[in-house]
Amino acid sequence: ADKVLSLAEGDIVLACEDQVWYRATVVQLLPESSVKVKLVDLAIMATVSRDKLRSAKAALMKEPVVAVSCCLDSWVKEDQKLALDKWGDKMDGILEQYSEVDVEVVNMTETQAQVKIPTLEQKLGKKEMSRAEMLKMKLKQKK
Repeated sequence: ADKVLSLAEGDIVLACEDQVWYRATVVQLLPESSVKVKLVDLAIMATVSRDKLRSAKAALMKEPVVAVSCCLDSWVKEDQKLALDKWGDKMDGILEQYSEVDVEVVNMTETQAQVKIPTLEQKLGKKEMSRAEMLKMKLKQKK
């Protein structure tokens, strides 16, 4: 695929993250040649430099997506922007420690699964979670 010459929000691209190329859509153009993209097959956001993007045709998105966006059941009525500001970075840090997370799907919409993860939601009820607490939580899950 060719290097991207110009970008706009909503563009379909290929994005390289951790040395793997993923289907992505441009979410936001950031300063210093950085771009926030949604990696559609991982259901996550990533910030990459423009040189890690390649052009892609819309037909690429016709293939089924292999991930589903999820929302914690206890957060469904929360303001999405406030929740992202408060928990976005922390949630990534907590969940990236797990190779798998068991969830109970409570409801399914066209774009998102509403899930319960009791042990995680209990921990998130605290104001802050230390690295030690996150590690303990991970070790308990492995038992």
